[in-house]
Amino acid sequence: MAKKILIVDGNAILHRAFHALPPLTDNQGRLINAVYGFFTILLKAIAELKVERLAICFDSSAPTFRHKVFAAYKAHRVEKPELYAQLPILAQLLKALKVPVFAADGYEADDLVGTIAKQAQQEQLSSIILTGDLDTLQLVGPDSKVYVMRTGVSKAVMYDRQEIFKKYGLASSQMVDFKSLIGDPSDNIPGAKNIGPKTAAGLLKKFKTLKCIYQNLAKIAPSVAENLKVSQQQVLLAKKLVTIDADAPIQLALSKAKIASLDFKAVRAQMLSLGLKTLASRLPVKQAGQESQMNLL
Repeated sequence: MAKKILIVDGNAILHRAFHALPPLTDNQGRLINAVYGFFTILLKAIAELKVERLAICFDSSAPTFRHKVFAAYKAHRVEKPELYAQLPILAQLLKALKVPVFAADGYEADDLVGTIAKQAQQEQLSSIILTGDLDTLQLVGPDSKVYVMRTGVSKAVMYDRQEIFKKYGLASSQMVDFKSLIGDPSDNIPGAKNIGPKTAAGLLKKFKTLKCIYQNLAKIAPSVAENLKVSQQQVLLAKKLVTIDADAPIQLALSKAKIASLDFKAVRAQMLSLGLKTLASRLPVKQAGQESQMNLL
């Protein structure tokens, strides 16, 4: 059985945790619910998924290549200062843990996740991507799965190729074209006019690819074909925006990603200094002659 690496979409998990948990504060009175939830999700995933390596990816504050081709990309999003104020605390704890953390100007966390998954495959590692949304389903393959948090900080769905087909009737390789057709309102990405998930899936089941759909407009119902025709440019733009760049300028050092090498003692001390006793108690503990064990109670 191939060894596994857990690749975390840090921003997605932080946002999921922030919205899932009520306000919590540390012993200095700082809001810390997102940090608390982030580590709750992370530690649970490490224990349940039996992974041997770990890497965490974050967005950069700099504009990405997507903003350069579409100025309105994510323009409608409202910043949440009470969430972003927790980033320094999370960074402090991750630094103490000595876990590989990646960010790169011009790229989003999803691009870095895809890059690490690609590098892991080249090293005969299988990947599990931990995220809070479905943007990375296009990365699912024989050696990669996507573990999506769905409810709170405890319930999740594991997407492999079979689960994607069960949900959409499509292959993971068709997910980019699927999102290109329907767009993504959460990222302010337009899709084809009046083309929803059901119609998009039906078109891809019949014609397989976006290119073939546009080559066969004469075989499609006139109203749908007309919507596709007038939307072609924004559909092609959407494809550029939703496609993950798995060649970002980062390099994973596998020797530094081993979970067995992480400094849980140091991060436990940091958590205790913040008054996070319950969270600290969930960290792995080594017992004589035994591997690290999780206390998830």
